[in-house]
Amino acid sequence: MAGKSSIPPKSALLIVDWQKFFVAPSSKAFVRGSERTAPMIGRVFSLFLSSGAPVLASVHAGDNDPADPFFRFYGKSVGKGEPLASLEDPLHAAEGVCVFEKNTYSVFENGDFMRKITGLQIRRFYIAGLQTDKCVLANAFAAFDRGFAVSVLKDCVASRFPVRHSAALDIIGKCCAEVVDSGSLGNEPK
Repeated sequence: MAGKSSIPPKSALLIVDWQKFFVAPSSKAFVRGSERTAPMIGRVFSLFLSSGAPVLASVHAGDNDPADPFFRFYGKSVGKGEPLASLEDPLHAAEGVCVFEKNTYSVFENGDFMRKITGLQIRRFYIAGLQTDKCVLANAFAAFDRGFAVSVLKDCVASRFPVRHSAALDIIGKCCAEVVDSGSLGNEPK
């Protein structure tokens, strides 16, 4: 018999940019380490869903025009509606996840996202996903700046560059969030 979930009330899982653009090995933006992270994200995703806690996901998808900040900085990127903007396994085709597009580092700039979390009365975010040194970092700071409690699940994040990944986790842990292992969630003994 399963024990009671240790997910605090009014908590949500935010999975940042777990999309084909970063997870598919054939993509120019493939993040090595995402294959190691996928099983942990799948476990945490399932835990939140089975607990009835909200699961929210961001996908990077821009307009690829001069008004798009990513286009101005990086040039053409993954566009809205393109296959590379879709969620990747274990989230692809999963039920129960609310997906929000962003063309900034942080999904907290998306008005629909903000309305959703306000309606859900979220107070804490557990963050997983990709690019630890960019979008995960930006979302951790954005959540913190808006008064949320924040935990970044260190075994559920990855970055293209290991040194920057480690540095970002260090910055996050010293400035805006708990950095914890996903095993601290669920029914595992403490």
